[in-house]
Amino acid sequence: MNNTAPADSLQTGINLATRILLAGIGLGILADLLLFDTEMAGAGLFLWLLCFSLAAGWLARYCPALSTLATGASIGIVLTAAALLLLRSNAMVILSSTLIMLTTAAMVLMQSRGLPPQQATVEDHLRFSFALLPQALFGSFALFGKLDMGALVGNARLRAAGRGALLALPALLIFSLLFSSADAGFSRLASGLVDSLSEDLLARLALIGAVTWLCSGLLAPLAQTGNPAQSKTLQLLRLGTMDTAVFLGLVVALFLFFVSFQLNYLFGGQETIEAVAGLTVAEYARRGFFELLLVVALSLAFLLLTSNACGNNRVFRILALAHIACVLLILLSALQRLALYMHSFDLTIDRLFAVAILIWLGVSLLCFAWCIYKDRLNLFAPGLILSALLAGFGFGLLNPASLVAEININRSLENQRPLDSGYLLSLGSDAVPTLVRRLEELPLLTRCQASRGLLAQWSPGASGARRDWRNWNLSLRRAQQAVATRRLQLESWSEQCPLPGRRF
Repeated sequence: MNNTAPADSLQTGINLATRILLAGIGLGILADLLLFDTEMAGAGLFLWLLCFSLAAGWLARYCPALSTLATGASIGIVLTAAALLLLRSNAMVILSSTLIMLTTAAMVLMQSRGLPPQQATVEDHLRFSFALLPQALFGSFALFGKLDMGALVGNARLRAAGRGALLALPALLIFSLLFSSADAGFSRLASGLVDSLSEDLLARLALIGAVTWLCSGLLAPLAQTGNPAQSKTLQLLRLGTMDTAVFLGLVVALFLFFVSFQLNYLFGGQETIEAVAGLTVAEYARRGFFELLLVVALSLAFLLLTSNACGNNRVFRILALAHIACVLLILLSALQRLALYMHSFDLTIDRLFAVAILIWLGVSLLCFAWCIYKDRLNLFAPGLILSALLAGFGFGLLNPASLVAEININRSLENQRPLDSGYLLSLGSDAVPTLVRRLEELPLLTRCQASRGLLAQWSPGASGARRDWRNWNLSLRRAQQAVATRRLQLESWSEQCPLPGRRF
C-alpha cells in the first residue's frame, strides 16, 4: 500500500525540501562525529548508515511513489549489507557490501520516479545506477527553489539580519585585508584568528559540507511532485527475421569455432595443452582466464541488447540458446584454467572473487535461457538483481580471506612448497585466526616469519587507530584475541628466526 501523506500536507510546518536539507546537515555532522579520522569499515560507519537509513525512511513517508513495504525492505537490505562491515574487514567484502547498497539506492531512486523495480528492465537498473552519481552531485540544486526558510526563522527581523550579514561578508573580507596591510597590530590580530582555524578544523568542516551536499542530493527525489518517469527500453535498431538469423548466426559460428578448440583442452589434460598450445600449463592458465571472464560478461550484455532488437522471437530463441550453450562451455574453460593455475600457484582473494563472478554469470545465463525459452523475459531483470544481492551477501558471509588462507596452507603442506605468509598477512584480520591456528603445522622458517608479522600487526598497541570504538569490527576483535591468546608462543617462534647470513 502506498503512502498517502502528500508533500502538500506539510504546508503548516516545515516543508519537505527543508526537512531534507536539515536531514542532510544532521547527517553531515554525524559523519564528522562517527567517520572523521577513522578506518571506514567499523562501528562508526554502521551507525552512520543506520542514521541515514532511518532519515530516508522518515522522509519517504511523504513520497507517494514509495510504499511502506518497499521502503522497509530497502532499509533492511542496506543495514544487512552494512552489518557485513562489522563482521569482515577484507577489501573485496567491503566492495561487495558497497555494490549491494548502491544497487538498493538505485532501486529506491527508480521507485521514487514511479517505476517499480519488479517491472523494470536491466537497462532501467543500469540507467538508474549510473544516475546515482549525478543525483548526489547536482540533486541539491533542486531543493533550493523549494526551501521554506520562513518556517525555520519565523522572525522577519532575523531573516533580514541574516540577509544583511551575507551581503556584508565580501566587504568585510576586503576591508580586513586592507586594514591588515595598513596596521601591524591589526595584522597580528587577524593572523591569530586565521591561525586558530587549524587544518584539522577545516578538514572537518569540509567533510560536513560534502556529506551534507551529497546526502541532500540523494534524498532530493523524495521532494519531487511531477509526473513519474516511465520505463524506456533502449533500442538502437530493429532486426527482421533474415537480419536476426545472419547477425546472431555469425556470432554463434565464431563461438562454436572457438569452443571446438576448448573441448580438446577441457578433456585432453596437461599433455594436450602443452602439445596443442605450445605453452606450459601455468602460461596457458594465466594467459586466458580474465579474457574469458570478460567474454562471458560481454556475452550476457550482448544477448540482452539483441533481445530488444530482434523481431522474430523464434529465430532469436534458437540462436540465443545455442550462444548460451557455447558461453557455458567457455565458462567451464575459464574455471579449468583457474584450477590449473592454482595447481602451480596459490589462491588469491582476487581469483576467488573472479570465480564468484563467473559462477554468478553462469547462473544468470541459465536464468536468461529459461526466460527466453518460456517467453518470460520480463522476469529476468528482477531475478538478475536478486541473484546479485544474494551473491554479494554470500561472498561476505563466506569469509573469503579465511578460505584463501586455509586452502593455501593445505596446498603448501600437501605439495611441500613454500607458503607465502606475507600475502596471507596482507589479507587483513579475517585471515588471522586461521593463520594462528595452523601456524604450528608450518615449517620453522615460515612459522617464525609469520609470527613476527602477526605480533607486529595485531598485538596490543600495534595500531592506535584500532583502539577507537568507531573502528570496532568483529573481525578485528577476533584477530586481536587470537594473537593475544597465543602471544607467548608466537614470541617464542619469532625468536627462532635465523640471524642474517645464517641458514637452518
